Amino acid sequence: MAAPSADLDTAAERLAGEISRLRGGRTPARASATTKGRAPNVAALHRRAHALAGRALVVAASRADTAAAILSAERMDAHTAALKPRPLTSR
Repeated sequence: MAAPSADLDTAAERLAGEISRLRGGRTPARASATTKGRAPNVAALHRRAHALAGRALVVAASRADTAAAILSAERMDAHTAALKPRPLTSR
């Protein structure tokens, strides 16, 4: 399972920009990937992000917003891929 990366931060910024645009300039809240005193549950974060991207896709489709729909679908794919087990490799 992939840990949070710069790609996720970039995608989050793109999504926040689209949400702000759709909400008339109001910026959405962004959850932190870590919680003090606990390790992040990366799988749970990916599942939640996938679900949120799915909701964004529904809204984008209802508004015929192609750019937001494409971005949402890309993020759904990325979070699905991040949840897939990766084969172990030898050194």
